[in-house]
Amino acid sequence: MGSEEPGLPPSELQARVEELVRNADRLRTILEHAPVMIDSFDEHGRCVLWNRECEKTLGWSQQEIADCADPLSLFYPDETTRNRVLQTIGQADGRFREYRVQAKDGSSRVQMWADFALPTGELISVGHDITEQRVLEERLRQSHKLEAVGRLSGGMAHDFNNLLTVVLGNMELIVAGLPADAARLRELAGEVQGAARRGARLIRNLLTFSRRSPLRPRSVEPARVVGDVVGTLRRLLPESIEVQLLVDDDLPTIDADADAMEQILINLGTNARDAMPEGGSLRIELRSVELDDRQAVGIGGRSGEFVSLAVRDGGVGMSIETREMAFEPFFTTKAPEHGSGLGLAIVHGLMEQHCGFATLESQPGAGTTVTAYFPKHGVSVPATESVPQVAEPRGGTETILVAEDEASIREVARAALEGHGYTVMLAADGEEALALLRDHGSEIDLVVTVMVMPKLGGSELRREASRLAPEVRFLLTTGYAARDVPAMGSEHPPEAPLLEKPWTVQELRARVREALDG
Repeated sequence: MGSEEPGLPPSELQARVEELVRNADRLRTILEHAPVMIDSFDEHGRCVLWNRECEKTLGWSQQEIADCADPLSLFYPDETTRNRVLQTIGQADGRFREYRVQAKDGSSRVQMWADFALPTGELISVGHDITEQRVLEERLRQSHKLEAVGRLSGGMAHDFNNLLTVVLGNMELIVAGLPADAARLRELAGEVQGAARRGARLIRNLLTFSRRSPLRPRSVEPARVVGDVVGTLRRLLPESIEVQLLVDDDLPTIDADADAMEQILINLGTNARDAMPEGGSLRIELRSVELDDRQAVGIGGRSGEFVSLAVRDGGVGMSIETREMAFEPFFTTKAPEHGSGLGLAIVHGLMEQHCGFATLESQPGAGTTVTAYFPKHGVSVPATESVPQVAEPRGGTETILVAEDEASIREVARAALEGHGYTVMLAADGEEALALLRDHGSEIDLVVTVMVMPKLGGSELRREASRLAPEVRFLLTTGYAARDVPAMGSEHPPEAPLLEKPWTVQELRARVREALDG
């Protein structure tokens, strides 16, 4: 007769069962509350594990996953991507790979997942969300690129601002000398002046975008600013493009630079025009929105209350590859003569300077939507978006020394000041100006000098002049961005008035009068 292994005593069997139950409960608790995502599906594709971190990060409950015939289609709507993911899961090699996963709210998450095979043959996947990390990495990468663009734009700004000073100054002098009946010439001159001012704003916004120059924010009513720009857009865009403006009622005010807002809309409107060569509809929408932490991370932004400015076109749209590069400085899909690659990059940079952000949605053949999120201002106050006109200042008989290395700007300044009654001396550099101060210091009332000049800069000239003619006052000018001036071997004394280029004749006269009057 065969022998039978004696069974376990009931008490010991009960103890082992209880231990197994405790281990199972312990394991279930660990899996359920682990700070990483863990899921598992059986050979029939049914969900057998979907822990709380999965639900928290992606939004679906385990019951919703279990009720879905094809759960992977929820996370990867694109069939090609889904098949590639399925193939990788089947390898179960334990290697972490990066995936872009769609959450329940439609947002795109960046996650790392690894797949393992259990002894039973079931597959288990472990993942963690790195969306915020990727957003921070992208911001750092953009910051490095902006620094490179900033160095380039800082040098460009100086030359451009000098040119615009000559254009604006001479046009103002020409208009002042036109006969009263030259209405058409005044109109044409006004167009030139308007273009030059837009060029000046473009340079300032380029410097702001590259963090070379600060914004000039103030409390503004977004509907008023956008409404004014939409009127300009309708004149700039071809008649084949219909421009629609949709605005929420009772929008809050925002702290923004109105010129920067104009530049953002012009850039986006120009891109929309190029995306719709046969015409179409351009929708501009102003909304009051509130984003929680989850929504903000999903679009790579910040939580809080915002006014969103969305520009939607019905154009050709973008591929995934183009979307990922769209905000890159100098990236463009246009022909060299049609695009610089700075349009969306400037939008991105300006929004960062506003402590806001910009998002882009696009599909090939389905158009593009760029949305700028401006943080809400805490107090609703009336705003004046129009730039106040500088009142015509009174003239004078004082003597003014103009030290400027650009001959054309010297001549504009001379004509502007002599035409207002002043006596003007000219110097082409700091050493010439110092010699004139040495010989005529008692006659000179004010020195208007460029901060960065050959031989001797404006700040150094001011220090030397304090020994030769301590009563002489100074007005400094510059075409460089403020943060680039020290790198040029000069600096702006905080107590000295500063006139930024490009200046107009009226602005020069006003600042000269202010400096003389103290």
